[in-house]
Amino acid sequence: MELSNAIRQRIINLLKVNHLTVKSLADKANMNVSTLDNFLLGRNKTITLNILFIICCGFEITLKEFFKDKLFENVYDENERKETAR
Repeated sequence: MELSNAIRQRIINLLKVNHLTVKSLADKANMNVSTLDNFLLGRNKTITLNILFIICCGFEITLKEFFKDKLFENVYDENERKETAR
């Protein structure tokens, strides 16, 4: 799975498990809801580590806990795939 899609899916899964909406997570993380919404809807393909850290704070988990999921076992960077295909 592409890394950005794995991150997106992990956030969606955590929203469900924690019974949160995008707005409620944005409020808890003290971030702009459009930043989170644009990434989750695929308008923004990537997310910065700083924003991901803020999201983790909203979920009250660490980055280590965020990435400790089977989604990240076989991730790849889309740009790497394009370069090796050349």
